[in-house]
Amino acid sequence: IARRLAEAGISRERLSVVSVKEGIPADIDGLLGRADLVVDALLGTGQREAPRGEVARLIVALAGARSSADAPVVLAVDIPSGVE
Repeated sequence: IARRLAEAGISRERLSVVSVKEGIPADIDGLLGRADLVVDALLGTGQREAPRGEVARLIVALAGARSSADAPVVLAVDIPSGVE
């Protein structure tokens, strides 16, 4: 997705990629708070268990960003994380 955005002319400096595998930044709330667009590709329809650890932490941070007055647009690749 980041590659496609770059191909569309979005500069690399304006892209922030957060990967659970690489660790979530300590300032995730600030990062999401400054975002205009969040691409949610965290979980898919095959998820059977309740999210744990870093995945759960990221879902909580995303929910907080969605509830702010200047919430970013969230584009879910599959289904929005945290939706049952």
